[in-house]
This record gives sequence, C-alpha cells and structure tokens, in this order.
Amino acid sequence: MKTNHDVAAPRPLANRRLALLGALVLPCSLLQAQSHCAPPTHLATQEPFQSTHYYSAPGQNNAATPPIPQNLPAGYRGFLCLLDLTASVDVTVSQIDFAVIDDGHYRYTWGPAPGQSGGPGLIGQNAVVNVYTTPTSWVGQSQTPSAWTLVSTGTLTVAAHDQRSPAVFPPFVLPAGTYGLAFEVGPVTAVVPAITYMAPPYALHPFLLVGSFLPGAPLTAGDQFLSFAREDIVSQAFVNAPGPAPKNPIFDLHYTVGANSAYSTRYGAGCYDRPKAFYEVFPVSPAPFDLSNSAFRMSPSNGNYTVASTNSAIVASTTPALLNSAGGPMGDNGRTAALPLGFTFPYPGGSTTSIVVCSDGIALLDPALMGNLNFLPSVRSFLMGQPMLAPLSTDLDLRVSGSIHFDLDPSAQAAYVTWLNVPAWDILGSSNTFQIALFANGAVEYRYGACGTAKEPTLVGMTPGWSAHDPGMTDISAALPFTAGDGAVPPFLTMSARPVLGTTPDVVVGDTPVGAAGGVFLGGPIGPLELGFLGMPGCLQQITPLTFQFFLATGTTGSVPLAIPGNPVFLGMQITGQAVVVSPGSNAAGGTVSNPLCIRIGL
Repeated sequence: MKTNHDVAAPRPLANRRLALLGALVLPCSLLQAQSHCAPPTHLATQEPFQSTHYYSAPGQNNAATPPIPQNLPAGYRGFLCLLDLTASVDVTVSQIDFAVIDDGHYRYTWGPAPGQSGGPGLIGQNAVVNVYTTPTSWVGQSQTPSAWTLVSTGTLTVAAHDQRSPAVFPPFVLPAGTYGLAFEVGPVTAVVPAITYMAPPYALHPFLLVGSFLPGAPLTAGDQFLSFAREDIVSQAFVNAPGPAPKNPIFDLHYTVGANSAYSTRYGAGCYDRPKAFYEVFPVSPAPFDLSNSAFRMSPSNGNYTVASTNSAIVASTTPALLNSAGGPMGDNGRTAALPLGFTFPYPGGSTTSIVVCSDGIALLDPALMGNLNFLPSVRSFLMGQPMLAPLSTDLDLRVSGSIHFDLDPSAQAAYVTWLNVPAWDILGSSNTFQIALFANGAVEYRYGACGTAKEPTLVGMTPGWSAHDPGMTDISAALPFTAGDGAVPPFLTMSARPVLGTTPDVVVGDTPVGAAGGVFLGGPIGPLELGFLGMPGCLQQITPLTFQFFLATGTTGSVPLAIPGNPVFLGMQITGQAVVVSPGSNAAGGTVSNPLCIRIGL
C-alpha cells in the first residue's frame, strides 16, 4: 500500500485508538460525502430470487382436464408470508417485491385452457396486499387474526414469472424492535376475459424455497438495519397453519432509514478473485442452443481446468436406462443412487469414486451429502450447493420419452453419462441428447448432440460448490479456449456493527490466509491506483491513508477496534478503510488488498 506516512510498531490498544481519532479530525477535506457511500435500501429473502416450488391455491386446480370446480374456499383472503423481523432503527417501507407464477407460463397457472401453458395469464392484473404485525413473534399466531394489527395496504401488479411483481404502498414505518410480520397477498378479483374456464377470484401462486431441495441456501436474511428469521408461508391466510418443514417465501422489502443513521458500505473489489467455477446461463429463447453438435474438454491444470474445444463424439450406450434411487423410472426431477465410477475422479476442490445422476441435466460429485433436487436452476443454487457437473441444467422430463444411461470403459479408465432424446418439461416434441465423459486423470468432456428449447433457463458449467465464489458468466462457445480460476479469494473488509456515536465496533478483515498478518488503513477515498509497480499487479489502492492499525488474523479473520467518540461533531462523518494482507505466493510482493469500505458515523 503506497503511503507517505511511516508505519510505527504496534502500540497499546488505547494509544492506537487515540491515533485513529487524531487522523479522523485532521484532514476534513478528505472525509466529505462519497457517492458510493449509501446505506442499504432493500433486503430480500433470496438475492437474487431463487426458488424450488410454488404454492397451489386450495380449491383451484386449473391443470385438471376436464376442468374440476374452480371455487376457492369461502372467505379466502390470499396466501400469507410470515417472518419475525428485527429492526435496529425505524425503517420506512414503500414497496415489497414478490415472486409469483401467474403468467400462464406453466400449465398449472392460468394458461389459455386447463392443462395448457401460454400467456398472458394474469400479467398486469392487480391484487391487494395487507401488512400486519404482532408482538414478539408470529409463531403460534398464524391462525389468530385478532392477534395482528394492520399497518398498511398496498397494490401488487402481476409480472411475468421470471420478473418481480411489485406491491406498492403509501410509505409506512416499521419501528425499531422485534416482532412478527405478515404479508397477506390476496387474489385477483377482476374478470380476465382470456380465462374462460372459470370466474374470478383467481388466486396467485407464490414461489417458495424448501431448504431440503437446495442444501446450503440461506434460510434467514439480514443486513445492518433489518434481519428476517423464522420465515414461512401458508396457502390460506389466517386459516392454515404452516407445515412441519418451513417453506421460505420469496420477497424483497424496499426501505429507507433516517438521514443520521450510521452504516458502512463495501464497494469495489480486492485482489485476487479467481473462482474455480465457470458457467453460462442461456435464457428462454427461440434462438438455437449454441453448444448443440459440439463438445469441449476440461483438462486439469494446477488445481483448475483448462477448457478447450474437442472433436469427441458421443459414445453410444450399451446399457439399460438408469432407474431412480427408489428403483423406478427416472421420470420428472429424478435422481439415481450413487453410481461407482471404478476409479477415483479428482476435481477442483475434491475427489470422488461415485456420482449421482439427475434427470435435470446434472451429475453430483458428493453422493454422501445429498439433499432433494431443485429443478429450477439458478446461479446461486449452482454455486452454493454441492460440487456439480452441469452439461445442461434445466427442467427436463422423462415421463413421456427419453432415457439416461451410465457406461463404464475400464480399459480407458472412463465413465459416460448419456441423456438420450430427453424432452424439456412441458414442451411436447422437444428433445435433448448430450453426454458427460469422466476420466481417471480428472479430465471431463461435455458432448452435445441436438439440443432443443427449454421451458426454463439453462445453465452449463462446473462448480466445486459449497458457497463457491461467483466468477461471473462466461460465453463458453465464444471464450474457448480459456482457463478457469485457481480458487484465489480476495480478503474483504467489513464491520462487526454499525458505527454509532459512542461505540467501539471492530473493522473486520475476512478471507485472509490462516494466521495472516496485515493492517487496516483509514483515510479518504481516491481514484484507483494500480499497484503493479509494487509487485502487486491487478491490486488497486483506493484510499489516501491517514492512519494504520496492525492485525494478526485468528484463523482467516482479523480485526481492529474503531473507537468512535460520543461527540455530535462526528455525526455524519465519512471515512474510508482498506486492508493490506500478507499473502505469500500471491504475487511478487507477497501481499493482497481488500475492497474499500465506506464508514459513515451516525446514530
């Protein structure tokens, strides 16, 4: 880190705090408001939105053919999202985004006829959303309407299933404290002429997340001002009780805080961020899948993969179709029992002697740690779940046609998984043929025949899983050949608590090498200065340092205290922090830097 200030040996804690205070009060010109220093403005249960299921409404089953009576229960008020909320300050709410699937995209959700898919369904229609609170917690109160207080009513506008449906409210305040919160989302009551097989009201179908179908996904959410806990959802507001397995609702609460609120904001990036995962997401589109009738090979190289085109053809299977783990047909959303490879297969981050094959175009590399399966692929679930090979992760369905095969070639020390003429879910006549080839030396090939359109986005890639860092999307066909990352992770800088007047929170450095030494610089922001001239290429200095505090990491985390006086003169002051970490072997200088952190002192 370039600085004109000498770095003294570490001093006693009290003196270090005084040194920091002196730095804060001197160069006020460096401590002015920063455009990138803004507080959080929203908190989502899943960010970005991801889900595993949607909820059907009681008494409405428009998938039936011929139609059955489509009557909602008497007094039906809508579905109910439940959570316990803790707010550290008063927050003002003006919008809540929901995820609903009522655009006719699926044959269950307002298609043109029972059992058919196709829009526009309920797109553009409105529904009433009521917000309620109850003291302490919603637990035990979900069937007791009298326990709740109505705090606001808004209007939801139905959007397409892959977009957010906003509910807009007159601004209302959620006070500081802990209490139960409920969002009651009513049905659409207007007549929709295109829906000829029943009369309104039309219940909405919320997306939700069942944790067992997405191991590793967070089931709570929080930021500096708000936290969500005990999230659940019921299909009939204030009538049904939640089931034994929590079903997490998918929503995003937009809020603002008072002008004098204390907060910190991470921005920019540290060095180096080279994730081992890589992927491409193909949106639902009439355009051809650009990997059809091609193949690429992932060759191990120093713990990661070199990825290049290959002329390898799909090896014809000589084995019967695979069965699911219960011994039946693979069907829709099926998975096999563990399939022995006959060799140890090394991959970035681990090794395995068996795999689990899933009907939805993936192979899992850690059969001992299986959850249920998420048939709706998302980047977040791809990175957070277990190690995975994903040649064509999308919603496939073998109930009508297609098969999956597993072949071993002991002489070549190879194993092949072949999806043969497998249709996409809900697209009659579609067909996808592709293959994974695994080799004992750790190489993998994805081989594609003809692959058609899908009902859902398609993800192609490889991940070591378990909260793998996101490398950003790669256009695989355009990027070939390329080298995946070596797994380097940059240190990050954050705070243990909000920087409130009269408190002493810690400035925390995370993702350091085990036991690493380093220091936290505090000062004012500057434009990025590339540090290649110091032997740290790709690292950026983004502050003008005014003071320095040494740390020695415990495990992979280090911290330094930030003593904030209680004097109101410091209210609204903004300072910037950045850490430098000793990281032998990372570059010629043996050091890395963190992201910058804006710290705004307040109440």
